Amino acid sequence: MKQLLFKIGNAIILSSLLCILFVSCKNESGAEDPKPVLSWKSSLPDVSKRQTIDASEIYAWYEGKLNISVDGKIYGPYTEEVCADNARLPGKILFESKKTQYDKKMHNVTIRFSFDNIDITAKDGGKMLVFTGKGGKAFLSMMGGTEQAMGDNTSVAGAFYKQNGKIYITYTVTYNTGDMKKVIPQIPHNSLSGTMEKAEKQ
Repeated sequence: MKQLLFKIGNAIILSSLLCILFVSCKNESGAEDPKPVLSWKSSLPDVSKRQTIDASEIYAWYEGKLNISVDGKIYGPYTEEVCADNARLPGKILFESKKTQYDKKMHNVTIRFSFDNIDITAKDGGKMLVFTGKGGKAFLSMMGGTEQAMGDNTSVAGAFYKQNGKIYITYTVTYNTGDMKKVIPQIPHNSLSGTMEKAEKQ
């Protein structure tokens, strides 16, 4: 019984803090500031500056700077670490992030995601490995509180590429706000995504 009450209490606190977070994304007039849509494609180097890349080179941890878009309003950049792994699940490519810690403007939110599999396709004559993933799981916590599942309809799209002998990744992960509203109905916004411009293989 105590454990149940603890979980309910955490959910109430998380709901309240998330409502503060998402309401605070509006400007003083109560409307969202118009912002350009972030996309992983915008930061991809020209094909002439990329080298041929093989899929065997991409499986590792990466670290780079991520920008968050909430209904078009941009926050960041924040440091995010992600991993592409083909060893843990036979025949699949696992793609996941560590907890990404946002600053006080984002009320000390942490978010992470996990995809059981991503699909990879070579493009630009082998100078880019484009990937997509659906059905990803999202997890969120605030103020150091308990992590809470926020649905399993997260999607991701991006690419691995090689430049000057180093491997990089760029991607946009899109969280399903419909799932979030099932957990916290008071969330007023309709889009939440994160775009990694350039993360380097570690």
